[in-house]
Amino acid sequence: MQYTCSVCGFQFGVEDDVEIEDGIFLSRSETHDLYRSNWLKEGAKVFSPYAFEPGTGKGEPLARTALKKQLRAIHIRLET
Repeated sequence: MQYTCSVCGFQFGVEDDVEIEDGIFLSRSETHDLYRSNWLKEGAKVFSPYAFEPGTGKGEPLARTALKKQLRAIHIRLET
């Protein structure tokens, strides 16, 4: 089954398999952590503005309060 996160654009069921060497893959949790880390480093840009309040556009950084709320929902604490 495929699902795209409206916040970051990660495609579950598509981008889960990251090959790091011939036949050696990251685990799903490692893949998710790597994608999330890169997404945060690149400014936490919104993938789908329809998931947020009016005024949040695609490709714009997610408001810090909304970002904290999203990460808390998956038990991740944003470093200050």
